[in-house]
Amino acid sequence: MHSKKVYHCDFSCRNVLLTEENVVKIGDFGGAGLDERESDGVEECRYDLPLRGRNWEDRPYYKRDLFALGSSIYEIMAWKKPFAELDDWEVENRFARDEFPDVSNIACAHVIRKCWEEKYDRAEDVMDELRARQTN
Repeated sequence: MHSKKVYHCDFSCRNVLLTEENVVKIGDFGGAGLDERESDGVEECRYDLPLRGRNWEDRPYYKRDLFALGSSIYEIMAWKKPFAELDDWEVENRFARDEFPDVSNIACAHVIRKCWEEKYDRAEDVMDELRARQTN
């Protein structure tokens, strides 16, 4: 998507579909950003990139999507959303303080952490690390 300058801006597990052939499809591009134009999409709080000293509109779309990808991987691996036991307000506050759920017992913890810490520039880098983990 990003190589085509399409940014989801509302990525989460609820927008990921799996076909009978186990092919992943991404849906709900209603709020997507195209060619760096302003997006109408807003992630739910457990998938929302913290401001980290930036203005709301200055958060790069690709970083928003990659942060949400980390939360999606967490949800898949932990069988629950990040901080599922907390209300939205508390999740927003924790994310604002760069406090995230413990991932120490999750197989791909390093990938999730790097998504949350904005260490990736491309989704392909996330995929490459996950594939490397799979072959080890």
